[in-house]
Amino acid sequence: NSGAPIGVMNAIRKHFSQVKGGQLALAAYPAPVVTLVVSDVPGDDPAQVASGPTIADQVSIKGVISYINGYKIDLPTNIKEYFEKEKMNIHKYFVSTLIYAFFAVTISINAHEDDEILGYWLTSQSIVLIKNCEGNLCATIEHIFVEEGTDPKSILDSNNKDKALRERTIIGINLIQDFKYEKGSRSYKGGKIYDPGRGRIFKGNLNLLENKNLKVEGCVMRICGNEEWRALNVSIDEDGSKSAVLKYENEENQLSR
Repeated sequence: NSGAPIGVMNAIRKHFSQVKGGQLALAAYPAPVVTLVVSDVPGDDPAQVASGPTIADQVSIKGVISYINGYKIDLPTNIKEYFEKEKMNIHKYFVSTLIYAFFAVTISINAHEDDEILGYWLTSQSIVLIKNCEGNLCATIEHIFVEEGTDPKSILDSNNKDKALRERTIIGINLIQDFKYEKGSRSYKGGKIYDPGRGRIFKGNLNLLENKNLKVEGCVMRICGNEEWRALNVSIDEDGSKSAVLKYENEENQLSR
């Protein structure tokens, strides 16, 4: 009764399904996947037919939440709780009174301003530091978002397909590899990206966008998903704590420990 179009409803379904939005193709990887589609959807978009089990989802969690609010969609309690939790993860970083544990000490916090890709980045779940590591880019997880009272260092890489790595902490993991560093470059292709949530390594691309965000893309065969990271300025306060602010936003979005 919300009046939302099928594309909106499918976008919502994809975010709590283990099959829709390309999840079936990911589950089948590395096996090849062939999709035969008989469409009952206006426009015949394969991403909308059966919510695209072999087509990567292109709508972010933030976009889905805006759909839910905009169309005033009444969801079951457990689904509401799921999206509220995801919404909290999105907005944690923009509450000026947020206190967070941001551990790894870096002597030169913003020493890479001459190259846009180097420095701190805000992801949907973490703070990541991109550096030049002996000629290749590396992206180390410096902090992860957790529920209040949980030590971020207690979160392990438990989904890793390599059982020998499941006991390591998420903090400190390098997310990217095989991207040869080229000073001033705005596009990196042909490397690999690790997704701790799925415990998988994907072929990846990195692209600096006109809006100053970093588009991080992971692909399986020709199926690709992406997330935009936002640049941060990080400083050390007099008491030794760290503060972070979105580099291209106003001071209302300041973060502090």
